Amino acid sequence: MHFSKIIFLSLCSFLLLSTGLDAQSYALKGIKSFSSSGIKAILNDKEVVGYVVFYKTDKADSKNDNYGFDLLDEKLNKVSTKKVVLPRNAVFLQPVYNGDALGLMFYNITKENYIFRSYDKELKELGSVITEKPNKFERAALGQMEGDAAASFYGLHAVPGKGFVRAGYGEDKDKYRITFYDNNFKTKWSYQTPEASKDFETFLISDVNEKYVTGTTMRRDGLMSRKIEYFLTVFDVETGKKILDTSVENAKEQLSISSTILLKGTDQMVLQGEFYDLDDKPGVNKSKGFYLKTYDLNTGKELSEKKFSWAKDMAKLFNAKGKESLEDKYLNFPHDLFKAANGHYYMAFEQFKKVADGAGIAMVALGGSASFVKIRVGNLWVLEMDGDFKPLALQYYEKDGSDVGLPAGAGMVGAGMLGYFVKSIGGFDYQFLQQNKDESTFNMAYINYDREKGEKSKTIVGNIFLAKDGTLNFDKVDITAPKRSTLSLYSAQGSNIMLSTYNSKEKTLELRLVKLNY
Repeated sequence: MHFSKIIFLSLCSFLLLSTGLDAQSYALKGIKSFSSSGIKAILNDKEVVGYVVFYKTDKADSKNDNYGFDLLDEKLNKVSTKKVVLPRNAVFLQPVYNGDALGLMFYNITKENYIFRSYDKELKELGSVITEKPNKFERAALGQMEGDAAASFYGLHAVPGKGFVRAGYGEDKDKYRITFYDNNFKTKWSYQTPEASKDFETFLISDVNEKYVTGTTMRRDGLMSRKIEYFLTVFDVETGKKILDTSVENAKEQLSISSTILLKGTDQMVLQGEFYDLDDKPGVNKSKGFYLKTYDLNTGKELSEKKFSWAKDMAKLFNAKGKESLEDKYLNFPHDLFKAANGHYYMAFEQFKKVADGAGIAMVALGGSASFVKIRVGNLWVLEMDGDFKPLALQYYEKDGSDVGLPAGAGMVGAGMLGYFVKSIGGFDYQFLQQNKDESTFNMAYINYDREKGEKSKTIVGNIFLAKDGTLNFDKVDITAPKRSTLSLYSAQGSNIMLSTYNSKEKTLELRLVKLNY
């Protein structure tokens, strides 16, 4: 999300009104409901210059509810407020911010349609669209999903400075559609699986920038087929043309897909996943290592492939606990891959694996319906590589594990895509990456629910940061909140993070800046 200097001036005219004030906190009362995705940081070239806060307050009338928008500066001083009225049964999926416009998406349960609205940086409405009903397959999927998962699979993704893109079902259950909207929610283009295709296809968006939409296409030769093939798929933002649609498999081994990552300032993309022997079952057998494939998106050609064997390349970098986690068949989901001013790449991974869900199995045995598996989220590790992706150093960070239930049908996908599901429901502890303007330093924040035997549980922010001397350092801050409170973290200016605390009993929302030690 980036502002141009000209566009940025309009927001500055508002934020300058509060220059010199040191609020550092902001509180709201009478909040009927709040989602952590209802807060978006406003950025100017990586620097946080404000926040938009979206929340539900009370009833407008017998059929509608009141919502509020608050625009805050970087120190949490209120700049302006806007009230919005929406139908009672409009489920808030998410807001996304593209640097110029804030896009909101709702699903009206009663009328079974989508509501789209967009606003500029001064909270002036740009567009308001109510769509026709999505087809019955998408409506059925929405009925089975929690809000965060529905938003990830069917919601909006920001296209910097240009609009929004979303994917969903096409005209039938064996097709997908991807649609690009401008800032006013006018459709610029739409792509759908061709009628001639004999495959059952699903497309999951992974990464987006101002030029490309990237993701993974899952293909089956029949609705009941359990054999899924995975393809790297890339669309041109301006035209909607599919410029890349290729399988990453080869005859020598199995390659899973975990994530597609667009390299900033280039027309290159990195595909990441783990690799297995041909007769292995990914997610059951231990992987042999992970790979990074780089593609030129101008030509669609693969530029390079780097494979990192756990045994040969990575064992010497992991500590004892890290090696133990690999032997315990933990998978490794990549959250961020980025280049710092020192010319080195840094890649943050979080570990997870499938475990048996005893309660779910018992429910099924009694005639109920439940998932047979759940996900256990494990530790974090950060890999430092040179400009050619050669491993240089690795830091392994232990935290207390947590369990996350899988959404319906998630158990059928490959090992690599499981991480996408965990991320979609907010199951990972990793929160965000912050870099300073010249990219010489950065920090990564995560939450650890610290449970020491004989002590009360604590909520800890773990902060991994690159110091100015070029070394990775670690610090932690206790942010434990009262019971019935939900905590969420956001990026902030300088060496701060912004913490929101929603108390469902008191119906209060508090925002405050927390100083990190780096």
